[in-house]
Amino acid sequence: SLNDSAASLMFYANRLTELPIGVFAIAVATVVYPLLARHAAQKKFAEMASDFHKGLRLIMIINVPAAAGLAILGEPIIRLLFQRGAFSAADTQMMVPLLALFAVGMPFFSITSLSTRAFYAVKDTLTPVKLATVSFAINLGLSLSLMHILGAAGLVIASTVAVVVQTVLMQRLLTKRMSGMLFAPLWRTVGKVILGSIIMSLIIGFGWWGIRTNMAEGHLTDLLALCGLIPLGVGVYGLALWQRKIEGREDIIELWQRL
Repeated sequence: SLNDSAASLMFYANRLTELPIGVFAIAVATVVYPLLARHAAQKKFAEMASDFHKGLRLIMIINVPAAAGLAILGEPIIRLLFQRGAFSAADTQMMVPLLALFAVGMPFFSITSLSTRAFYAVKDTLTPVKLATVSFAINLGLSLSLMHILGAAGLVIASTVAVVVQTVLMQRLLTKRMSGMLFAPLWRTVGKVILGSIIMSLIIGFGWWGIRTNMAEGHLTDLLALCGLIPLGVGVYGLALWQRKIEGREDIIELWQRL
């Protein structure tokens, strides 16, 4: 009901953010879930909490910088993948902010995917459904309020706010049920991940600005930029985390090898 292209642009932007979620976050949750279920069945809740924290740590280490990268390099990614035929340059410019807004919710959606499995591990399937219903209600209410003010961006904001609220509520209820599931042990990791992501964002943001300023716009330029800036960003981010002695490095390597 907004315009002819809104649904398509939102669909494509959502697919781009779901790629790192599906490849990494869901994979981590799938690997960690059997450990959670086994320790829950054995009533070894300390070990269960340890596995949960390892999974969350790996999810944040991967998905926070991935979200930042999608937001910063959204224009060349969208132009390279979609801008041809009926998909115009104007469509690219309309989709860039939608992708950035979806990217904000990426880490929260990733965390929710693992938290949901933690509830499943203790045979609680009702709580995630209740929270998903709350999230849906928030999404619907904000969508109706914002869509005629902000257009498609309002719908994406509504979706992002809903998943943030769902994540916070789910973590609180999970902690209330099992005190060992507190998020507090991860705040040091979060700080280092955010710092590393900021450093990475500055590097690739400045690099993209330089490329865009000095090279002609086109798919070849976008391809060269992404092939250079993405590996550079990964390297800078990894180095920043390693220098900050990110917690659980051995656990991260072990869990990564299981994927």
